[in-house]
Parts: sequence; structure tokens; C-alpha cells
Amino acid sequence: MKSLFRFAFLILFSLSSLFSQIKIGYVDSETIMKQLPEAQEAQRRIDALVQQWQSELQKMRDEWKAKYDEYEKRKLILTDEARAQMEKELSELDRKIAEYQMQKFGPDGELYRKQDELVKPIQNKIFNAIKEVAV
Repeated sequence: MKSLFRFAFLILFSLSSLFSQIKIGYVDSETIMKQLPEAQEAQRRIDALVQQWQSELQKMRDEWKAKYDEYEKRKLILTDEARAQMEKELSELDRKIAEYQMQKFGPDGELYRKQDELVKPIQNKIFNAIKEVAV
């Protein structure tokens, strides 16, 4: 029994010395990104691009809505051929809107690439600073 007690004590003593050497830190990267001037500038540039793209997207939607309203007003007096042509135009505009949205905001879109281009170097800089402090 005494040997079991000594063995348990030895293990606990070894573990406590091991845990006393572990350092734990906390990094609030969101706060760092909000306060770092480089990150703020990158975010401003991204926000400007997003605003521009959303404006273009809204113009396309407004154009589609105007064409649709025109179609709805005139569809009873249009010939079958003219109605089919307008429906084709509406469908084409709808496809272009979806394509533009995917091109700009999709998973492999320009927004993702631009964020990667502008923010990744800043994140690397932060990570390297954290590594220096951690050593």
C-alpha cells in the first residue's frame, strides 16, 4: 500500500511540474483587427468594393423589375412570339443577375479573393507577432 501511495505521489508531483511549465495566452484577433490602421484601411477598401457591387446588382434588379412590370402590363395584348421574346429576356436578365452575384459574392467570388489578398498579410503579421511573444 505504501508503494502505491509513493507511486501516486510521484506521478502527481511529475504532472504538477509539467503543468507549471505550460503557458496559456488569449488573443482577441477581432479587437486587434479593429484597432490596427492597416486592417481598418483594408476593411474600408473591401467595404467600398462591396458597396459598388451591391449598387450594380441593384441596378440590374431594377432593370429586371421594370421589364417585368412592362411585361405584366402588356402580356394580354402581345402576340405569342412577342410574349415568348419578353419572357426570354426576363429569364436572361435573371440568369445574369444570379451569375453576377455568384461572381462577386460566391464562395470563389471576387469578395473572397479580395479579402484574402488584403487581409491575409495583416493576419500573417499578427500571427508572427504572437509567435514572437509566445517564445
